[in-house]
Amino acid sequence: MGYNFYRVVAQQVSVCKNASTDCPMNYKTLCLYIGVLISLAGCKPQAPKATPTKVDTPATQSSVAPGTVVIEPQFAEAEAFNDGLAKVEVGSPGQTMTGYVDLKGVFRINPKYGWAMSFSDGVAAVNVPNGEKTNFGFINASGKTVIEPQFGYTEGFTDGTAIVTIGQAFIGQKGLVNKAGQFVINPQYAWLWRLSKDRFAYRVGSLDEPEGILDGHGRVVAAPQFASLGAADDGLFSATVGKGDSARCGYVDENGKIVINPQFIKCRKFSEGLAAVVFDDAGQRGWGYIDRSGRLAFKTPYPEVQAFSDGLAAVVVGTSKENAKWGFINKRGEMAIAAQFDEVHSFDDGRAVVRIGGGYGNQAGAEIGFRNNAGKLIVGKWGAIDTSGRYVVNPRFDLMGKANDRIAPMRVGDHQTGKWGFLQL
Repeated sequence: MGYNFYRVVAQQVSVCKNASTDCPMNYKTLCLYIGVLISLAGCKPQAPKATPTKVDTPATQSSVAPGTVVIEPQFAEAEAFNDGLAKVEVGSPGQTMTGYVDLKGVFRINPKYGWAMSFSDGVAAVNVPNGEKTNFGFINASGKTVIEPQFGYTEGFTDGTAIVTIGQAFIGQKGLVNKAGQFVINPQYAWLWRLSKDRFAYRVGSLDEPEGILDGHGRVVAAPQFASLGAADDGLFSATVGKGDSARCGYVDENGKIVINPQFIKCRKFSEGLAAVVFDDAGQRGWGYIDRSGRLAFKTPYPEVQAFSDGLAAVVVGTSKENAKWGFINKRGEMAIAAQFDEVHSFDDGRAVVRIGGGYGNQAGAEIGFRNNAGKLIVGKWGAIDTSGRYVVNPRFDLMGKANDRIAPMRVGDHQTGKWGFLQL
């Protein structure tokens, strides 16, 4: 299998865990599955026989009209800009190499990595061959190695630290390093993930053991007692107690103290003062939103909802995948943008990337499944809307990624031969 598969699935693990949201498969199962695949594959990239290319397009300006292509489609893959650089891939399918371009579309770090991550906190994790296996290290924006490749896997840096794995990816021992490559939390945990800037969920042993909370120095602030914990933006972590049908979730503070009693079937993270939960009212289950006191702000009739961003939350209207459409509600629970989209990304800086056509589902995930003979293609067109629901970019692209600072990666062409560039929103 190619590196794109590993990269996307690994990102799904991070998204699922940090967003405290529902995922395509059980998180534990997913991690084990990835670990086995990487172990079998040896995690060794196949370098394409290609000369690194350079492009020269005008610098992106805030005055550029929405819908303007600021970097022409030319890459095999592309992700959003972070810290002024975007991760892109060049080469043929299954034989790509990764580098980084600036806002002019010029390579600042030539494509030479088989697997790499986007920049975060001024550095990026890159995967470097080491005999029959590969290790992760970190580079800065000049391409200089700042932490030598030595980790089986890593997450990106946030607030000066990064979670790393010693040993095999996902199944090795996990700890926390600073930008000098020094361990702040020794690699001794089976599972470790970031809940907030200074709080980390941990599990000592097997997947069935409970989770506790560490501070940024590795001190235990809450002993293992939760079936699972979820990340937060504002200091309240979702926490599940119990197992199976009896499992219920609520919210705890940064020291593990229960703030909202476990009473919900599902819990999402707080965003803009509200969190989506599945409540059980006299045997009638449904999604609603609670405030930080635990009070139910409003119930919804929708089978799927997302977190609030820019005052709007995406919701699904419909009773089946055949008639499901995404729209957006406001904080009173009112439909603010009519349900008309087949796929949406949450709002960021007043823009949301949306898809029309192809039916309900995750297009990027469906394409990965199709390449591995396990799915059906989704074919639609992507554009972008503002918070009033007005199109600022008409749906005309074959795939788009989530925007950052109003610049979004987009693809022209199909999943096999299409090329990625960048678009102003």
